[in-house]
Amino acid sequence: MRVTEETKQATRIRILEVTPGLLKSQGFDTTRTRDIPREAGVAVGTLFNYFDTKEAIVMQLVADALDSAEAAFEKRRQPGAALEEDLFVHIWTGLRQLRPLRSFLGPVLETGFSPARSTN
Repeated sequence: MRVTEETKQATRIRILEVTPGLLKSQGFDTTRTRDIPREAGVAVGTLFNYFDTKEAIVMQLVADALDSAEAAFEKRRQPGAALEEDLFVHIWTGLRQLRPLRSFLGPVLETGFSPARSTN
């Protein structure tokens, strides 16, 4: 059976939708990679077709939140506004979009920027 692009996209979205709830309820460190596909209703191996790690999932959630923040900022932006006002609104909008992810941003950033993960 051939998996359509539509099915792939739906699976990816489902993974991204269930992950925040799991991380909030179980905690970042205790949520296992195999918990995520189980909650999403997909095979464990399927997860790795989309994301290498749970950190990669969270980084995608962050990227999506920041994309939403950028779109929201552009809607709120006032033509001719002072640079300071634009900067404030831009930062405020980004932080507001990231707020639902805040409980597990720390561990992900710590892991992502760990010297042990350095490629040097």
